Amino acid sequence: MAVFDAGMNVEAIQASGTQLHNYESELKRAINDIGHEVASLKNDWAGFDEVKFQMQWAGVRLLLEMVAGEVGQMATICTDNAREQRTASS
Repeated sequence: MAVFDAGMNVEAIQASGTQLHNYESELKRAINDIGHEVASLKNDWAGFDEVKFQMQWAGVRLLLEMVAGEVGQMATICTDNAREQRTASS
């Protein structure tokens, strides 16, 4: 891998953008899977502790969704910049 003082290795940045989009999708799937698991606990657990647990998950879920969104934005920045660089270099 080359080290750049300025400019861009377009292929590397495009590949990173693609990988970041994949990570975003994996995060979203994990959030969904965890949500289903947490929701299923209601079938076997009731009371104050369960309510507190559900509320904790709600807060954690929000944070994880924010992280997934940020990773998606980072992916878009990479792919957009790679596309723009490719166009400018043509």
